[in-house]
Amino acid sequence: MDEHPNLQLDRDACLSRLASVSTARLAVSLHALPHIVLADFRLIDLADTPEVVIRIAAGANLLDAFRDSIVAAEAEQLDPVDRTGWVVVLQGKSRLVADPGEIAAAASSFGGADDLPHRFAAIRSDRVHGCLVVGHHPLTSIDPHLGLLPLV
Repeated sequence: MDEHPNLQLDRDACLSRLASVSTARLAVSLHALPHIVLADFRLIDLADTPEVVIRIAAGANLLDAFRDSIVAAEAEQLDPVDRTGWVVVLQGKSRLVADPGEIAAAASSFGGADDLPHRFAAIRSDRVHGCLVVGHHPLTSIDPHLGLLPLV
């Protein structure tokens, strides 16, 4: 048995870790093709649940990827030498933020005004899972149901 297994995180621990960082990889589908996008984000309580909120330039093609789609956001904090840290993935339905109160909350969380017109997109925290990475144990999938082989 391994001395340092990857430890699964519960929902609250995952959301706490997501709230501690501001950059994530987003997995979206745009024009029927998969895209991975590095994005600045905020974890904000909009509506009735925490949501990953990003800013997108107004008129950008990427807006289409967030119109009522299922999207994933992945964030981590890993030490490349010790191979310790954590990884969290949030999956949920995305939407373009349209409510004026939600837009104001999103704008406030990003702070500072810029001159570029933009829209906000939000990803619900419908499914959140993550793990701690401890010691030199090989990284494996953070979703135990996927059955991926360890990374080498």
